[in-house]
Amino acid sequence: MTVDWVVLTAAVVGLGTAGVLAVQGGVTGLAGSISTGVSGTAIGTGGGSTTTP
Repeated sequence: MTVDWVVLTAAVVGLGTAGVLAVQGGVTGLAGSISTGVSGTAIGTGGGSTTTP
């Protein structure tokens, strides 16, 4: 029974790692796109003026 749990745990960890590696590139690209879009956005201060970070 112990061997079954070791194999099952190894399979779950392997599938989790494969899932992370599969989406890592897309998430990194999306984060870069969001960063580019947000960096050029003016922020209102509530006093009618805007500042850019």
